[in-house]
Amino acid sequence: MRGSSAGTPRLLRRDERPAEGGQARLRYRTAGPGEFIDITEDVDAVLRSSPVRRGLVSVHSTHTTAAIRVNENEPLLLGDFRRFLA
Repeated sequence: MRGSSAGTPRLLRRDERPAEGGQARLRYRTAGPGEFIDITEDVDAVLRSSPVRRGLVSVHSTHTTAAIRVNENEPLLLGDFRRFLA
């Protein structure tokens, strides 16, 4: 995201670099409930395009029915998660 003069953030275009702070908004559309999306490469791309070289990364969801999980992308584990959520 990048702030305008009024302080309202706007989305970045795919070819646009994040502002100095290295912030970006990533949007995803799911096919339905129980879908897992590996966002590792997208987060890595934001980090590579950022001027920041040291620090922490904060990833969060602004949607109430979505969650961020840090796990291995392993098919059997994802199947266990789907069954648990069902």
